[in-house]
Amino acid sequence: MRILKQLTRKKNAFFRGIKFNVINYRYRNKPARKAFDPAAVRRVLLLRLDDKVGDMVVTTGCARILAERGYQVSVLTGPICSEILAGSEFIQQVYLYRPPHVLKYVAGGGF
Repeated sequence: MRILKQLTRKKNAFFRGIKFNVINYRYRNKPARKAFDPAAVRRVLLLRLDDKVGDMVVTTGCARILAERGYQVSVLTGPICSEILAGSEFIQQVYLYRPPHVLKYVAGGGF
């Protein structure tokens, strides 16, 4: 029984070492990211998930200023605030916040 226990410990230590080396290799050899250039950003997604009208009023002013400066502004918000933004000419797209399905819609937007 003692020999079996020692062999099991050695086996576990061996596989633990392999796992560590594989994970270490994977995370140390990541390809370099491109440098972030703020001047290249032209699309902005504003997140307003709390669906509060007062907060959306402030966000609308911010969205207008961004649109006047040449940005394409989209908003991700709840159902109440999405109706407020329906007639805004300076907001390109309004995404309705539905928790399990949000990423599908936003990922296609190029943000």
